[in-house]
Amino acid sequence: MESSIAQENPAMKTIISKSKEKVLSILESYIKLGKDDPRRVKHSIKVALAITLVSFIYYDHNLYHTFKSNGIWAVITVVVVFEYTAGGTISKGLNRGLASFLAGALAFGAAKLANLIGNICGTEKAEATVIGISVFMIGGAACIIISTFIYPVWAGEDLHNSAASNLEKLANYLEGKFRQMGIGHGKFRFFHPWELYLKIGALVRECAALIEAINCHIDSDIQMLLHSLQRKGKGLNKKN
Repeated sequence: MESSIAQENPAMKTIISKSKEKVLSILESYIKLGKDDPRRVKHSIKVALAITLVSFIYYDHNLYHTFKSNGIWAVITVVVVFEYTAGGTISKGLNRGLASFLAGALAFGAAKLANLIGNICGTEKAEATVIGISVFMIGGAACIIISTFIYPVWAGEDLHNSAASNLEKLANYLEGKFRQMGIGHGKFRFFHPWELYLKIGALVRECAALIEAINCHIDSDIQMLLHSLQRKGKGLNKKN
């Protein structure tokens, strides 16, 4: 049927062929993206999983009876909070959670004050505030748990891989430069390009200093984290 329509209408044939090319190009781009960085495909699956889980608020009768239309905020929370890296998701989730908690506390206090004054809507507003905070906690918890425990992506790993790749490129570049400079003057002559050697040495020292600074910064963060965990562990042991 498609071939008969295309034969009768050349314009339709052109539209169909262009549509096929467009669909194939999109599929090829997705396949290329999956081969270049499979983590991005996994990230999209994780986001879809989080949205599916929080969407059960609408499909479960008891949950929908409790949250009603406020369940949409759980979906919005997933869209806003979920980041590519696990650290980014945790940071954004905690910041947004703290802001929502403070806003909810203020709204709850205002509702209680209105209730004491004699406003009947005060109790209803307080209940709506509690429901809103609960909905956010559901969405934020889904984001943090899925991002942390299902194929997590850590920014430190990307930094390490990027530094290793750049150092390898630098080593290849320096090796090529030394070969180029070593060919012209021969084995026993003394016309070495000393100024170029000095420039390369300065760049290598600068690169080493930057790497050392990054390493010290990472080590200090790790030491602070370990110290904090040790203090918490000692506190738990004392309580026990």
